Amino acid sequence: MESIHYKAGQAAAIAGGFRAAPSNLKIITQPWRDWYAGFDAAVQQGKHPKLTASFNLRRGAVSLS
Repeated sequence: MESIHYKAGQAAAIAGGFRAAPSNLKIITQPWRDWYAGFDAAVQQGKHPKLTASFNLRRGAVSLS
């Protein structure tokens, strides 16, 4: 079952928003995880207008050292 936070994450991706959960969601709580899962699912389905479905959401930063 998709939670309200999952659907909110999907809506944010479809609207072209940044991948940053709303400030009212606390880090490492289930609603926070649901929001990111919804955002990532929409991106992977190609629904984000600025990102392709092949965009790697889990890739770490490039190390310059």
